[in-house]
Amino acid sequence: MKRYIQLFSTFLVLFIINSAHAQNRDDIPFMITNGEVSITPARFIGTEDKTTADLSGSFVAFLPGGGASSISFPSSSVTTSPNISFSLPNEPDVDSNGTVREIKFSFDQNVLKVSGSIDQRAFDGPLIEYLFTATPSLASFEPTNFYSARSDLRKCPSPMCGGYFIKKLNQAKTLCADGSFAKECYVASANFDEFGINSFPFSSEDTTPYIFKGEQRLEPFKGFKGLGVFEVSEAYKAVTDNAASGNFYGLENLGIVCITSPCFSYEAHLLNRKTVLDISGVDFSLIGPADDEVVDQALQDLADGEVVLISGEVRFVDGFAGIGRQMYVTQLYTPVASPSSIDVEPLTKCVFGYSFIDGVCQTPFGCEFPLKEQEVIGGAPIVDLETGEVTANVTTSCVEECADTSFLFPNTQSFNKNLIVDQGVNGQCPPITLP
Repeated sequence: MKRYIQLFSTFLVLFIINSAHAQNRDDIPFMITNGEVSITPARFIGTEDKTTADLSGSFVAFLPGGGASSISFPSSSVTTSPNISFSLPNEPDVDSNGTVREIKFSFDQNVLKVSGSIDQRAFDGPLIEYLFTATPSLASFEPTNFYSARSDLRKCPSPMCGGYFIKKLNQAKTLCADGSFAKECYVASANFDEFGINSFPFSSEDTTPYIFKGEQRLEPFKGFKGLGVFEVSEAYKAVTDNAASGNFYGLENLGIVCITSPCFSYEAHLLNRKTVLDISGVDFSLIGPADDEVVDQALQDLADGEVVLISGEVRFVDGFAGIGRQMYVTQLYTPVASPSSIDVEPLTKCVFGYSFIDGVCQTPFGCEFPLKEQEVIGGAPIVDLETGEVTANVTTSCVEECADTSFLFPNTQSFNKNLIVDQGVNGQCPPITLP
């Protein structure tokens, strides 16, 4: 009997949570795009007594069902210019204590149009009239194509080795560029260096130092019909060395303010899945020692409506009015800016190994980012035909990729084959010494 009671209690908790989830879909956060408030005193004499102010800010509107005939504002953060101390009424169509409230609205899923009034003239109060248009402020976050990556440390000639293994987060199998499914996909190259990640760290099941958003594709390589390459569009770096346990999410603050708990004011988008969880609270204490400014910035980003990437574990917690879902963050990821998306001033904005000269990032030889310096040593000395001066037999050129030096090495086990796949560090390719 006790077991049946426990099962029933579990079912009831899940039912309540799911019901809360369904109800929360009607709570939509909005941002005011254009608005105005006017206040007319009870004993109106002329137009000079009427005060008008611009209305701006954000709010949450409760619109029950698709064809809602009523609306309420459970929370709002609006301002007026000049300040006339106006706030949206929670129940804009409910009269109370001699105050008459009326509202008209329309919502086509894209734009909310509102005109309302708060009439307190029966008790010598003012007539407050407000109108505004607003748009939903839900983030257009697309939780697809997020990967982790690790270096390929196998010892064999490039491009069959020396690339990277990538896998989709929260997925047991990853679709590879050749159409096959695997636990990990091998790619012969990736544009990590565009994000300043020249020496790529090792990722394993226990640590994920970077998250990448990108696309795979097949490209022909010399001697191969097609190998996978990984085109990275976004990169995110872990803020500590702690393991990223749990699942990977895009965390979003909906801007909902409640007077009791649990308050499902966050959404957690499971990366590479369609699952979205309502979250009532967030705890960052498990990420380990991190710069307070980094965590504060993440909290500010959430408050500003941005989606923050995390790994974490969701647990049920007790609240005053029911069961909530708490997100315990085990790792926080911050964006890594690519050189093409940042202002190159000051000089430190160039990737290490490049300096800001004549308006571009370039190497000491003059190779503009992302080109690299390739130095070749050997061969016949260079002789000046006019002076007869013999100069060093060293030539330097700018290349898109470092040269394949495998032809310089005999088939022995003694040479360092890592040189073959080295794609350059800090803008410098490994020098080639000719016989």
